[in-house]
Amino acid sequence: MAITQLVWMGDHPTAVEGVHLAPVRLTRAMDAGPRPLYETPLPAGRLLTYGPAAAAWARAHLRDDNGRPLELLRWQYRLLCRALAVDPTTLRLVHREYLAGVPRQSGKTTLARVLVSWALSVSPLWRRTVGLAYDRDGARRIYLPVKADCESDPWLRERIRTTLHAGLTGPDGRVYQVGSKDAPRALRGEAVDLVLADELLTQRTTELWDAVIPATAARPSPLVFGISNAGDERAVLLRRLYQRGRAIVDGRAPAGYGMTWYGAPEGADRESRRVILAANPALREGLLSWEGVEAERESLTPDAFDRERLNVLAERPRDAGWIGAGVLERAGAPDRVVSIAECRPLAMAVDASWGWTRATIRVAATMPDGVPVHAPIVGELHAGGAGAVAPAALLAEVARLVELWRPDVLAYDATSAVGPHMERVAATVDVPSRGLGIRDMVSASTALADALVAHELTHDGEPATIAAGLAARRADVGESWRLSRKRSAGPIDSLVAMAVAHYAATRPVDPDVEPQVFV
Repeated sequence: MAITQLVWMGDHPTAVEGVHLAPVRLTRAMDAGPRPLYETPLPAGRLLTYGPAAAAWARAHLRDDNGRPLELLRWQYRLLCRALAVDPTTLRLVHREYLAGVPRQSGKTTLARVLVSWALSVSPLWRRTVGLAYDRDGARRIYLPVKADCESDPWLRERIRTTLHAGLTGPDGRVYQVGSKDAPRALRGEAVDLVLADELLTQRTTELWDAVIPATAARPSPLVFGISNAGDERAVLLRRLYQRGRAIVDGRAPAGYGMTWYGAPEGADRESRRVILAANPALREGLLSWEGVEAERESLTPDAFDRERLNVLAERPRDAGWIGAGVLERAGAPDRVVSIAECRPLAMAVDASWGWTRATIRVAATMPDGVPVHAPIVGELHAGGAGAVAPAALLAEVARLVELWRPDVLAYDATSAVGPHMERVAATVDVPSRGLGIRDMVSASTALADALVAHELTHDGEPATIAAGLAARRADVGESWRLSRKRSAGPIDSLVAMAVAHYAATRPVDPDVEPQVFV
């Protein structure tokens, strides 16, 4: 498809397709949206902004989830007008770096779509845009919606060439590419106008920012735009940028760097609706609901609620809890019955506690009605006194239950002490086996919590299950976590077996694809 060039009038066009592109005076009316917790001041004097031009462009060419012209939320418009403020003499951006902090599900992706599509099509400020995130999936979280925007709007479809992996190419040499955590190394020596760094809470070093700032140094009006919700003490880059913004707000550092942060002060009353409302601009505008917030409060640990919904950048390590109080208990459904013949797919999982004091064999089956998956315990072994469960006894029980239940897959944690024993028994039974590595165990642990919160999984409410839920603690693995036998306050084999069985029953085997760099 040919790329149609824009016809420039002077330095840049004043309008395209009836949409004005010139900056307008920055007024108090543009600050009418919800007030953030922290917001760096703008320079004194008369300023212009491209915010209304970008918003008008989005309204004309982008669509919301209902297919209507995209209207920015008031907090998005307020932030965009500040981030795109320019000096009226030079028409260069006031800020070369900007941090946007809002709670989850507030519309961060929409804001990114507007910036990128405007940059890719008609922005007079930028030509080359790079999107960065921790991994490939994160980098494509914005890339794919922008690609869809360019393919659905007739004007953009005619002028922008789209590819799944090799970037998007617009008129006048404009390009948008994305990359994962190794991309900053590839940017050394490059010249970039707009850097969109998503989910900064995942960055454990400052390497990303340290690499992209030099890549923008030679550009006339660059912007390194970071977007994130709150992280914990491990979010090194986010914490540095946040503290830099706080220092400017408090008058302890000169202005020049921009930040808008919506959230609640640490220690605020998480039960107060006023506190929650102030921290969540999307709640004021109907993107979130109070019912959803209350469900989160019920399902998340207090620490997680502060981080996810109040956007509190905690000074202390996050707690080791894995799920909100009462969530596991409410998933108990002892009256449900798994039919060996009808409830398929059916997975069987085996796990032993730290020290082999007990072991659990559990199945997870797809149910014909109601909650999608039920996962009852079908076998338990206990050590007597100070002894341990004999591996041979466990393997004999597994072989017996496999013959009885005929599972579609026999699954286990291949990283645990039970792994080598299960490999031996798997070779003797006539069903497929699946040993989960670290990456799969991380996914199984988080999928278990998600399914319980979403009411997509039930169990028989066995005492061992409830006790394991109370005792369980998590261990951080990279940017995520897994259930930890060693850190838990008691045996959690019944919980690990539930996680493994549920994962094996609901997640087919995928190829192991490492993070990639598209830049």
